[in-house]
Amino acid sequence: MSSSSSSSDTLRFSLDGYGDSVLGKMNSLRQERRFCDVTLVLGGGGGGGGGGGGPAGALGHPGPPTPPPLRFHGHRVVLAASSDFLRDKFLLHEGRAELCVQVGVVSSVEVGRRLLLSCYTGLLEVRVHV
Repeated sequence: MSSSSSSSDTLRFSLDGYGDSVLGKMNSLRQERRFCDVTLVLGGGGGGGGGGGGPAGALGHPGPPTPPPLRFHGHRVVLAASSDFLRDKFLLHEGRAELCVQVGVVSSVEVGRRLLLSCYTGLLEVRVHV
């Protein structure tokens, strides 16, 4: 904690690490599903059913199974403050408790999960394919 005085009648304190501490506590609350006001659904395929798309599925051969959708429980205010994309999505669908997020802009549901977690941690780790 540091303090400074810019005038004789004002005392100002700065709490070092306060923002990181609050964000960490918000993430803990998210993990416990406390005060979460939105669920983001990533993946799961758009058409329902289990067969994969693409040419194999079109020929009647089962493609790779579609992984189940990821349900990410979070706090609108944290996610909107971290992502203009999510802020706009929340504004367009105000009041909805569950929103689908297309995974097409990222390479996988797992990458999408890591992006969402980074809103709470400030850390983004993604495997690089060489």
